[in-house]
Amino acid sequence: MRAWAMLTAALALFFAAPVSAAEKEESEEDVEFFYPLTLRRPVIETLFDFTARHQKGHDGRETELAPEIELAVFPWWKVAVELPVLIQNPGHRTTLGGIGDMGIENSFMLFKSHEHQIQLLGGFELKLPSGAKTLGGETAIEPFLVGGVRFGPVHVIADYGYEWTLHSPESGPRSQELSAGLAAAYELTERFLTLLELKTVRLVRGSDHDLKGKQQLYLTPGINFKFTDEVVLRYGVELPVRSVREFDYALNLGLSWEF
Repeated sequence: MRAWAMLTAALALFFAAPVSAAEKEESEEDVEFFYPLTLRRPVIETLFDFTARHQKGHDGRETELAPEIELAVFPWWKVAVELPVLIQNPGHRTTLGGIGDMGIENSFMLFKSHEHQIQLLGGFELKLPSGAKTLGGETAIEPFLVGGVRFGPVHVIADYGYEWTLHSPESGPRSQELSAGLAAAYELTERFLTLLELKTVRLVRGSDHDLKGKQQLYLTPGINFKFTDEVVLRYGVELPVRSVREFDYALNLGLSWEF
């Protein structure tokens, strides 16, 4: 029942958000924010994004290469599609590689103020099996809110999401996960920016008893470097702060090309 309630709420957001956003001035450009590493970016835009993530945990290593297309359908609505490739090296066992679960995200502009440099987006992300021989096979949905505010050269972004797994090939209870994050960045120069992200994750429901009901906390220092106004490179290292952790560290690299 919770899954159906969540799906109903997500669909309501799908149709209600455009009505709210339509009242805004469509000719007004978005407030510009930095490119975070572990959080969403509260901007409606069209771009190609490529991310690489290498994660080391107690059960081995995993590398994810994820190309993504983001399309601004309207000034108040953005659709993003991601199809990652996963490589898993579980220690002494055979290395596995293949296509992961597809991500489809809808974002809607809920509030925008150029005067106060504030922007708020809401939406939902669907995770679907790709249909290929995948490392995954889950069906999940995650409603989210992400907002940002700027104070001159200082950017602040907050991100909140709750993910329900609707179907999983693994046995046991279907997982539910709450995540929230806060990030701040400072423009040192016109093209170079430093950032720091804090993200908390709680497995509300699931079969992993080591993580279930416990608060995970991760800290990610990083940088943004603008090659041009349209091409931005970002890099950072995600580190667990508490002993309750899903991994020991993760290296994050991203390249975004806005067009």
